[in-house]
Amino acid sequence: MDKKELREEKIAALSGAGVETTGGRLNLAGADTEDKAVMTDDEAEGVTGGEYVPINGYAMVNGPLYLSSYAEVYSGWISNRRFKIQRYVSGRAAPYLLATDVGWVPFDAVKKIDS
Repeated sequence: MDKKELREEKIAALSGAGVETTGGRLNLAGADTEDKAVMTDDEAEGVTGGEYVPINGYAMVNGPLYLSSYAEVYSGWISNRRFKIQRYVSGRAAPYLLATDVGWVPFDAVKKIDS
């Protein structure tokens, strides 16, 4: 798999349907990028993980952070930090809530670790 295919796969995994890129930036809030937070291509390429972590389990997080589990508003990036999982909402774009209400991250941004 080449770099472009890998990037496209990660973009699809991050937000599900309706992902668009504008000027080399991933628009996680929809087609309208004005006054919306976006993630750069470099940030999208840095997403790793993809393991189920139970509530109160620990995970190494490397990926985007969102304000809600719907992943509509990008609020930052977490690079290789350990967090306790506070909540999990199945079927959402960003199903993991990091303790203590830090924000929501997608499935592929977490990797289960021992406490």
